[in-house]
Amino acid sequence: IPKLIKDHNIDYLLTGHVHNFQVSQEDYARMHIVTGSIMGANDYSASLNLALSTPSQTILVASETRDLFIYTKYFKD
Repeated sequence: IPKLIKDHNIDYLLTGHVHNFQVSQEDYARMHIVTGSIMGANDYSASLNLALSTPSQTILVASETRDLFIYTKYFKD
């Protein structure tokens, strides 16, 4: 992912379907945001050795000033 971001003009790289929420800084102010899953952890995510996670949903709000607000709602089991 860092190579992809360096070779292209990308400020935010959004990915999902990974069953856990993550935000990481890849290069300078370029961010990689991984959204969680509404179903949370399951047998499939456990088979991939992903971190156990609570069901969640992420909302991203972007503005023209390049500010990005990330809201993550976690649901109780």
